[in-house]
Amino acid sequence: MLVSLVNVCINHIYFIPPVVVFIFLAFLFFLYAKEVMIACKQIDLKNKSPIFSFYNETITGLIQIKILNRRQSLISQFATIVNSSIRASTSFDLVSRGFGFYAAIIAMILMLIGLMLGVSSSNH
Repeated sequence: MLVSLVNVCINHIYFIPPVVVFIFLAFLFFLYAKEVMIACKQIDLKNKSPIFSFYNETITGLIQIKILNRRQSLISQFATIVNSSIRASTSFDLVSRGFGFYAAIIAMILMLIGLMLGVSSSNH
């Protein structure tokens, strides 16, 4: 995105002020949203770890599971672990998409302002 903004600024000088404002606002918005995005990613990673350890334990104890007939209880336990992991992953995806959506809206508004400045100041 930064490369495209620089490209537009090189071709049209009137886009420089909105681009500078956009970069400043995007940086401030990133600082505002950074803590939430990092916290959601940490929760996502913490909830993925039990899945792998549970899977490893299940594979190593297949004979005991079959002998003790614990299949159903392990399936429900695995479903609980997977559901919590999916919720954490979905939360991180929603936060990331929200950040991208609002950054894109800010960019569109500022580019529209730059376009209006360029059209209004043109001689023909």
